[in-house]
Amino acid sequence: MNMILQECAANRICILLTIVCVLLIAKIILIIKMEKKKKTKEAASFKNNFIIDIPKEKSAEDAPPLFIVSSDKQRWVIGVFDGMGGSGSSRYEENEEIRTGAYIASREVKNAVELFFNSRFDTDNFSFVQSDIESLKEKIVEKLKEKLDKQQYERSSIRSSLVRTFPTTMAVALISVSNAIVKIKTLWAGDSRVYCLSAEKGLVQLTKDDLKVENDPFQNIKNDSPLSNMVNLDSDFSINFKELEEKTPAVFFAATDGCFQFFSTPMHFENMLLQTMQNANSMSEWEQKISEILKDISGDDCSISLLCLTDSNTDFVNFKELFRTRNESLYLDYMKDIDDKEKSILDLKKQQNQTEQFVLLETERTELYENLWSKYKKTNYSLFNTNEICEQVKQ
Repeated sequence: MNMILQECAANRICILLTIVCVLLIAKIILIIKMEKKKKTKEAASFKNNFIIDIPKEKSAEDAPPLFIVSSDKQRWVIGVFDGMGGSGSSRYEENEEIRTGAYIASREVKNAVELFFNSRFDTDNFSFVQSDIESLKEKIVEKLKEKLDKQQYERSSIRSSLVRTFPTTMAVALISVSNAIVKIKTLWAGDSRVYCLSAEKGLVQLTKDDLKVENDPFQNIKNDSPLSNMVNLDSDFSINFKELEEKTPAVFFAATDGCFQFFSTPMHFENMLLQTMQNANSMSEWEQKISEILKDISGDDCSISLLCLTDSNTDFVNFKELFRTRNESLYLDYMKDIDDKEKSILDLKKQQNQTEQFVLLETERTELYENLWSKYKKTNYSLFNTNEICEQVKQ
């Protein structure tokens, strides 16, 4: 009898264990399904753009960044506009508000560009070619003239040939995608820029600054050149135009000079973008981390309009993973040597009576920057390392 009872008890235990195992397996399957559903939902809701708009106190010469997307989400326009504070320091009054010409110019040109593309962006036969630049320019000039007619204004106290009526930069990109091939058309005047951050090539500058001195981006950090071209009402200006193609995954963004001009080198700027991306878990976190750094280091207004393009089924975590290899190679090829040198300088600063050694290390750092830039610009500035002249349309 005891043996029969023991067998029954053992059978019950086996049945209970089987039931528990089945329930656990069912629960695991349910969790897996829920996680897949969650990831699919996250991928579907992956917000692939953001704008950054950081005005400096009492200036705010950058207009709010431009971002337009077509109804089929296959075409985009991104852009930034930086009113020129010195050249546009004349003060204007409208509706009892007093603003500088720089403040007004950036916003009016942004509005003109936005109206121009919004009016035709979702048409079936939309296209934009070089010959359309003239029409865009006419709309910009018309908008600025209309604004000027409404103003009561006081001329700038700056007596210089550099003073302009409504001077501003512009950097705009028209972006379309088909079968993982991205077509980009850039339009710009001044020193605001359009970039592509590629998982394969890293950061590539897609526009060339309009400068009186032929500086490359690294040289211009050290010796900031006056502009040779900007949108304004007083003098002739050009809108530069360039077409190119890129592969996904990639990040495209327009940025005013306050975003990149306060980094020691262009390599530092890319490093900031990749490091903040890798340390973020969402687009909003990435935007926040970039904003915090720019607020801390920049002495100017900062504005960015940014767009990420990749497989439509991905999410941000998977998207940033595509850039991990580039982040690692940038560190090994460039930033490790820079970090080591800067650490040596920082350590020496803590010591006393080391002036001669400190000067030597700073000289070595400058030489290191120059040597690394010579290598880095072969990709970063590859579109403009030759004597190629960008096509322009005169007003």
